Amino acid sequence: MRMVLLLPLLMACPKQRPIDVPAGLPLETSRFLNFHFFGGTEANAEHLLGRFVAEGVFPIDESNAIESGCSSHFLVERQQEATAHLGVFSTTSASASRAGANAAIVIDETQPIWVDHRPAGRAIAVIEDAHALATCCTEHPDACTTRYVSEIVEGEGEAYFRATDVEGREAWQRGSKLTGTLGFRLGVNPFVGDGCGSWQQQIPVTNRGIFFLGVSSTLSSEERAREDAMYQARSQARRWLRDEGRGDGALDLLGDFRWCVQSIPNSSGGVDHLAHVLTYIPLS
Repeated sequence: MRMVLLLPLLMACPKQRPIDVPAGLPLETSRFLNFHFFGGTEANAEHLLGRFVAEGVFPIDESNAIESGCSSHFLVERQQEATAHLGVFSTTSASASRAGANAAIVIDETQPIWVDHRPAGRAIAVIEDAHALATCCTEHPDACTTRYVSEIVEGEGEAYFRATDVEGREAWQRGSKLTGTLGFRLGVNPFVGDGCGSWQQQIPVTNRGIFFLGVSSTLSSEERAREDAMYQARSQARRWLRDEGRGDGALDLLGDFRWCVQSIPNSSGGVDHLAHVLTYIPLS
């Protein structure tokens, strides 16, 4: 009898369906720190390879990639890649909408998204003639920047959006399944400077996030110098987050914003490398 009396009460108060959350989110960002989510609908975006991205643009999507006369000095080379990665990237409200974000979800212009992507292949931009590209950038400085689209990743996956629903709850919301072009990386153009600037002495300030500057030791390998600089920046960010009582989870949002890699002659007649990286965490 007691069960019969309670049944209408239980039916009158149905349990709310929770927002979907990706399983097994890692605490550390993947190696795709400079991977930018692709918001377009083209199945193949190889036409973006070799296009230049203006200085100071953030966040970055494919609409920022501008083709110039100097872009013709890049060749497209296709490669295969079948390793799954999971990373956090920044997107714009337009690309978030195209990836299947619910209209009832509030999406900021620097809204972070998770992309669980399973690459099937990639295409990279190869400099066909370094001398010709250097000459082009020298003769037409407005046609080149320090960054260009160097890699396109294709495959399939799913997008998740850090969002606030109509009831004010914040969680990861599942978007649509992704096929075709998943995202792209940027390369550093060696013929228009190394991207160094005043940010190395005076860290930028914004009310939408916080910047951290990582400086490497002087190392024989440019790759190791870059890794050391990013490690130093992440260590600073971790200390700041803990001092602010925010927890290490926000480290997933840390992205590289600007790079400066300097070549320094050493006593052995070779070259060592010193790297600076300006990283950024968006704050809600």
